[in-house]
Amino acid sequence: MADALGTPGSVVSDEDHRLALAGLIAPQTSTLATRTGVMVSPSSTALVTGTSATGTMTVNVLPHHAVTSRTSGDGVYLGPIKEASSTLNIAAAPGSNSRIDVVYSKQNDSGSTITPDGSTGELFGVVTGTAAVSPAKPAVPVGAVEIATVTVAAGATNTLGAGVTIANTATQVVARGARIPVRTQAERDALTAFKGLEVYRLDSGQVQLCTSTGPTVWATLYDPAINRTPQKFVDAPGGATFTAPGPITVHGSRTINPASLFGTGMGALVMIDAQVLLDSTSGAATKWLFSLASPALGATLLDQDGANWTGQMTLRVTYTDIIAAGSTASYSTNLSATSGAVSVLSYSDNRNNRAQYTVFPIG
Repeated sequence: MADALGTPGSVVSDEDHRLALAGLIAPQTSTLATRTGVMVSPSSTALVTGTSATGTMTVNVLPHHAVTSRTSGDGVYLGPIKEASSTLNIAAAPGSNSRIDVVYSKQNDSGSTITPDGSTGELFGVVTGTAAVSPAKPAVPVGAVEIATVTVAAGATNTLGAGVTIANTATQVVARGARIPVRTQAERDALTAFKGLEVYRLDSGQVQLCTSTGPTVWATLYDPAINRTPQKFVDAPGGATFTAPGPITVHGSRTINPASLFGTGMGALVMIDAQVLLDSTSGAATKWLFSLASPALGATLLDQDGANWTGQMTLRVTYTDIIAAGSTASYSTNLSATSGAVSVLSYSDNRNNRAQYTVFPIG
């Protein structure tokens, strides 16, 4: 720049001013090559819609802020800005095959040193394509940004009909340092990645962060397909009579599958808290044992609580387990006595006779 401080008597050229503005816009391929398109807003991903006009087919363009550039060293134009919707004419449908038209935004500049225009001012326009069996998209003028394509088939009479397909394609632009919305992975990969660059995938809803550039690595910070809410399960089978020596299943097997609970690629942290309230129905055993086991691990004992019989008692087991991504685990509780052909009653009490599983997502 000639003078970034605005020293009295200095002159800041139009180009210097545009370069200064470019420093406020998210980059695309280099520090000076800023991202061009439309500034993100509530309607910025759906600016162009069809109309029922038939005499001359038209499309409607919503107001928006465009960011355009003629070259990376020329800075950016912030505009055009429309306060009301605009209507653009679309050429009549071809006699055969189909064609692709491109709707664009552009800031005309008669003083440009690169490609001067005949006038200065904001402009919305349409580039009409050439009909073909496999039509190609035409290029927009230098300094313009594409905001939509309109595919027109032979015989179409209005842009709301079945013979016309409108695709809103405007690249989304944000301030430098902000999370950049991208429509696809291909659009993300067109960015020159750097550590700390963050994007929002409009196609998948994912938030991704660039963590490395040699090679480029994208870490997914958020994925709507993954449930991050902890899950809780309570197994309370109700009262039952158990006869020694056992073992007898108290709470049936509970299988935890992190992928089905939270999404593909997720593991889980499982916190288990189980207990049983017992009362004698006939005689007494030397000792009752309450255990938590994993059937999936060959009935591996995870925790056990025992006590000499006292007439009524509560036994409790707890355990914390980690289930790796792609794996499952199952758990169950069992009751046994060290001796005696006696029986006890397990009360139907959801607070004192239950197995509770609290499952947290990992990944």
